[in-house]
Amino acid sequence: MKTFFLFLVIVTCFAACKKSPPIPIVPVPAGSSVYVAGYENKVAKYWKNSVSVIVSDSANRTNALANCIIVVGNDVYIGGYESETASSNIIAKYWKNGKGVNLTVPNPATSPEITFLAVSGTDVYAAGYEQNGNNIEVARYWKNGTPVSLTVSASTSRNARINGINVIDNDVYAAGYEYVLRTDLSGTYAVLVAKYWKNGVDITLNDTQDFTTSHAS
Repeated sequence: MKTFFLFLVIVTCFAACKKSPPIPIVPVPAGSSVYVAGYENKVAKYWKNSVSVIVSDSANRTNALANCIIVVGNDVYIGGYESETASSNIIAKYWKNGKGVNLTVPNPATSPEITFLAVSGTDVYAAGYEQNGNNIEVARYWKNGTPVSLTVSASTSRNARINGINVIDNDVYAAGYEYVLRTDLSGTYAVLVAKYWKNGVDITLNDTQDFTTSHAS
């Protein structure tokens, strides 16, 4: 059975916005299933063929969000975050078949989030970011719960995130962005630079000498 994935993006547009052309509806082949991940009323959930499945703590409405979904065989993986029941501390986590796996400890200073998932054999890679003590977002992924930082966590570093991850053989590829400092005659600026990392080594994708902004996913 083929599986199709959709990710919901909700955009609020004011009256002054220009109208966009209609998005064509692609028919789903017979015998296939459509999975859509998201949230509703602070509850993380996914929909399989329009039937909703709740994965977060719906009884306490813990402010949860699902950012990504992947189906491997009969297993459904959802990535995102959830707050503690008794506080607003955010925990990065994923759910496998509805069972949550916490990747971070509750800490009001970190605000972590999972943005993408990959599964290779029995290994689960959950990618995203986590803030350090200086409120800087560090690009990071967790392999079976163990964190791997792709950017530094120093007071002089700038925000970075992972938007996508894939594993081919023994190589781990992660795509995203990092703010880097650029200086010209007018001063010093933090510029958004698209890049990917292969086994922790970063490759910059756009021209680092100009001041354009970009990111990869």
